[in-house]
Order: sequence, then structure tokens, then C-alpha cells
Amino acid sequence: MRIAVIAGAVLLLCSTGFGDARNERAARFTIVGDRVVGGVRMGATLVDATTVLGMPDLKRRLSRYECRAGWRMIGLTLLFLDLSNSDPCSRGGLVRATAASARWQTGKGLRVGDSVARLHNLYRSARYHRLGYPGWWLITRRTCPTTGSQRYPGLLARTVHRRIGALVVDLAACE
Repeated sequence: MRIAVIAGAVLLLCSTGFGDARNERAARFTIVGDRVVGGVRMGATLVDATTVLGMPDLKRRLSRYECRAGWRMIGLTLLFLDLSNSDPCSRGGLVRATAASARWQTGKGLRVGDSVARLHNLYRSARYHRLGYPGWWLITRRTCPTTGSQRYPGLLARTVHRRIGALVVDLAACE
């Protein structure tokens, strides 16, 4: 009896540890709502993202205000914006994340590569938009009142041949 209790406790500890590691890996490639991508909070700097994701394979200043960083191995591209005319690669905040690898999933379990039918099952209120931000709007937000309170997708699913090709998280510049 005593051995069975000890064996059960050891088995429980081992399975819990394994589950935690698996959950940790899954969390690394999870998009939480439209606020956190793989552990990086929207609005974070490239330095913050690098702390979580490691050094990007690509880092390029696109303009006076924009910087793009990419991690090819995990299929993630981040766009940083700094309207102060400083250095967007060091001071910019994360405003767009594009996840295009089958590793990525939303908090509800929608993965890159899933079918549009699965999208409908998980996001019943999702609507397809052709103009502006084309794709399936999974979470809809509004820009700031100073910019007209326009609707935009906080979380968007881009599709290719009725499959999810990428998940895109956007943050309005004034948030």
C-alpha cells in the first residue's frame, strides 16, 4: 500500500513536470487575445522582445518611424513604431505582430494552417473583410477618438486557399 502511494506520487510529479514543460512550449507560441504574442506584450520595445524571443534574424529600419524585426525559425515578424522621430529600432513600441508558422495558435486554439471551418467554430462572430485590413477579423477594436474611432482588427486571420496563412495582431498607435 505504502509503495503504491509513493509510486503514485512520483508518477504525479513526473507527469505534472512534463505537462508544465509542454504547456510552457505551447505558451511560447500562443497569441493571447490581441495583447500578447509569444510572451511579448503589444507596445513592448525590440529590447523587450529580444529578451523573450532571442536575437532576431532580421532587423531593419524601414523609415524614420518604423522598424521591422523577424525571427525566421519561429515564423514571426514584428513591427515597431516610434513617432518621436528617434530610433524606432531601439525606442519604438510593438504595433504589429505577424505569425506565419504552424507553431502559432491563438488562446482559443486556432492555428496557422487550420481551415476556415475551424475558424468559424472557434470565433463565431468573426467576419471576413475585403477592404482596409483584408482577412477574418477575430477581435475588432476601435482607434482612439482623436483619430476617428475607426474599426480595425486587433486580431486578424489571413487566409490562403481556405486555410489560415497567418495570424496578425495590431495595436493602434495611440493605445
